[in-house]
Amino acid sequence: MIQRSARALSNCERLLSPLIGSADTLGPPDHVAQRARLARNVQQLLAAISPRHRRALDLRFLQELPRQDCARSMQLTLGAFDVLLLRALRALRAEWELHFTPSERGEP
Repeated sequence: MIQRSARALSNCERLLSPLIGSADTLGPPDHVAQRARLARNVQQLLAAISPRHRRALDLRFLQELPRQDCARSMQLTLGAFDVLLLRALRALRAEWELHFTPSERGEP
């Protein structure tokens, strides 16, 4: 379970990494547009998942709080928060795949 959680967290961090950084590290204008589009897409995905999952992702990845602080903020044990976070990552990934990956039927 811990290894799966670590992989899920790593995958989510890679997914969200383009949104992290300061304005001076944005790069050329086309990169700025890509980041803005990605930010809109991530916001759309976050809106599609449950508020509880969204809160867990917000606390951990956007506010960058330690897991213990996230758990305390959500009034959960650390283990319960880890399970919630893993489920939130899975929900986000499912929405990502639904909206932004081609289907197996060959559709764009």
